[in-house]
Amino acid sequence: MIVLKEPDPFYLESYLNKALVSNVSIYDTQKGTDKESMYHAFLNGRLSGILNFEDNKYISNGELGDGRADFSFLLKTKDQIISPMLGFIIEIKAAKNEEQMETLAKDAVAQVKNKNYAKTMFANFHSMKELRVFGIAFYKKTCKVEFESFKA
Repeated sequence: MIVLKEPDPFYLESYLNKALVSNVSIYDTQKGTDKESMYHAFLNGRLSGILNFEDNKYISNGELGDGRADFSFLLKTKDQIISPMLGFIIEIKAAKNEEQMETLAKDAVAQVKNKNYAKTMFANFHSMKELRVFGIAFYKKTCKVEFESFKA
């Protein structure tokens, strides 16, 4: 998923918004459904379809630090010596309205810092020199992405 390698959250946001319009039904987001679980399953299907579980250490709902990250994984580069592994954490939130999306996306990134997810990823994977964190807030068939990068 090349959009994850771009540090600009616009690429991922654009990709996901197109996928949401194409693949999510209005019935999936109707009142009474567990929306965050639905968005988690949607994103899990996309990520697990392209990432090799063993090589990329892909984990959905894995414990990290003082909590549970929605998604964490590594992307190996072609040349580990010149360009070490990139780490990723994706934290998602379901918004109750469109206005709430930006705040929740920022809250998702803050959760990664406040619950020590990033610290634990660096402790567990010493060859990881950069961790890219995406906070994604979903509302119906749209999303808002916030991004922050951490260096070892």
